[in-house]
Amino acid sequence: MWRSRALVIVTLFLLATGVWIGTIWNRDVRELNRYVASVSSRHVPDTREDIATFQLEHGIFRHHLSGETSHPALWEVMRDSIAIRWPHVTVDVALLPDSSVIGRTSGLVSVAVGNLRREPRHGSELVDQAILGTRLTILRERRGWYQVKTEWNYIGWMTGSSIAFRDTMPETDVRVRVNLAAIREAASPAAPLRLQAPFGAAFESVAKRGSYREIRLPDGSSAFIAEGDIEAMPAATASTDGARLVTTASRFQGLPYLWGGNSSSGFDCSGFTQTVFREQGITLPRDANMQIRLGADVDTTGNFSQVQAGDLLYFGPNPDRITHVALSLGGARMIHASDYVQINSLDPADTDFAPDRLRTLQAVKRIR
Repeated sequence: MWRSRALVIVTLFLLATGVWIGTIWNRDVRELNRYVASVSSRHVPDTREDIATFQLEHGIFRHHLSGETSHPALWEVMRDSIAIRWPHVTVDVALLPDSSVIGRTSGLVSVAVGNLRREPRHGSELVDQAILGTRLTILRERRGWYQVKTEWNYIGWMTGSSIAFRDTMPETDVRVRVNLAAIREAASPAAPLRLQAPFGAAFESVAKRGSYREIRLPDGSSAFIAEGDIEAMPAATASTDGARLVTTASRFQGLPYLWGGNSSSGFDCSGFTQTVFREQGITLPRDANMQIRLGADVDTTGNFSQVQAGDLLYFGPNPDRITHVALSLGGARMIHASDYVQINSLDPADTDFAPDRLRTLQAVKRIR
């Protein structure tokens, strides 16, 4: 009898110990998961701008944290602090760029307009574009596609044929001032066409050749562009001159809407505003719900008398879901990419009144 009783006691003790150890272990796992999520969101609040992907594998005695990030500070935290706080966790977190692009971690867009896709395939969603000469950080390669990060910190996949890999970046001193400029093989309008460069494309100038300028393309080759199609790069000072913003925006009136478009061949709403501000040395984030984070609020209570040319108007079903952005012409009038680049009004008395836009207006911001 006493042996049976002892066996029961031992069994209950082992069960209780197992439950206690399991509870402690599960709590430890939950704390680790919360820590990884918290640190990741603090360093990388928006995964359109940086990569932060982690997986935690649970073991009986040890855990294994793997993953990758393009954010150096986050990588250091994962590498160092977790090992101190959780010594039973092995950490194998990679910092991008990875080994697939050793020696090719920077480059320039070498085509008129480089498409950025969500995934490394042509049928994937177009998420952004980068024009000729745009600087890229190369993160990794997959089957001839390269995951890149643009100058405005947006990530997507681009074909290798769209990139000129460069260790050093050229000093660009001229840029395209027309919507599309012909770049030719020689200094003649009859010379073969190399490509058509969009508004804002920047180059390294070589020499003046009559009515043409010899330029160096991102791949290092020489080409020629009409003097009337270019201008000197402005001084590196940002300006929020509303009249100038409106002048730049108006030059694109009538251009087609393109989802993910970010060039003078076609825009989406935020690609349009980004391009307009970039002409004045101001880099906006890529998407409308990112751009709204910037600037000071403008009061529109009752009317639009406080809205100035160059302000940005944001629209959506609610303040937490911004889906459209427009540039103010002053007062109730605005220019935006919607079907095509067009002018509309938020005043019911105007013939180009846009009732849907008035109903969904959520905020007006001023970039200073």
